[in-house]
Amino acid sequence: QALPARYGGRRVGGGRRFAPRFARAPPTIDLAACKPPLDASASYTLVMVDPDAPSRKAPAFREFVHWCVRDLPSTFAGEGDGGSKTVLSYVGPSPPWGSGAHRYALLLFRQPSSGFDAGAMTAFFAPGRAPLRVGALASACKLELVAFNMFESEWDGSCDAANAALGFVPPDEYKSPAQRADAGLAPLDDALAAAKRPKAGANDDAIEGLGDGGDGGFAPVWEAATALFAFDCETADDDALEALIAALQ
Repeated sequence: QALPARYGGRRVGGGRRFAPRFARAPPTIDLAACKPPLDASASYTLVMVDPDAPSRKAPAFREFVHWCVRDLPSTFAGEGDGGSKTVLSYVGPSPPWGSGAHRYALLLFRQPSSGFDAGAMTAFFAPGRAPLRVGALASACKLELVAFNMFESEWDGSCDAANAALGFVPPDEYKSPAQRADAGLAPLDDALAAAKRPKAGANDDAIEGLGDGGDGGFAPVWEAATALFAFDCETADDDALEALIAALQ
């Protein structure tokens, strides 16, 4: 089912894009709005990942984990609510310059009713945020995927500082003009720079019904996810969601 999520007043889903500067704070997640309702006796884990780091055509850092919260109640409405525990603090989308649109998946998992290993989850993130596989996390902690949503985001002027705060230095191909200057690299040819620059305004408004444009042999989980992203998750075909769940587990 769809995972109800919003950045500010804008709903995640339906092919919407969000500018990174508008997604620096965590999205609002309202589990009580899930349809059908979640099992009130269960606890849940929320994970947000970018499978396109540092770019969709060369995802060497797949997957980059932006957020992980465990022990969510079925009425969860924000970090700390109902005794939820943040495993990995939220960092907003920060796709490198010229790397194109990145997909960001919000995944909600049901934790096992018994035998949930919180220590295994903490250990999973010991190496850092990337490259990781959320499917491996699900297997290690016996998590069951129950809800999903996705949006896209592309570089804006807030990303350089956000990546610097994380200690992430993009590959030379994806350094912004300012980052290239700081690194002592030659400026990009004007034509190349123009070709790699995001279209003006593309991140500022909701964009409905975006297709994928091809992802060159991506793993089945992200092919299935992108098929869902092209539509509104709230009305997506159930078979498509089942394909995503099967690929991820």
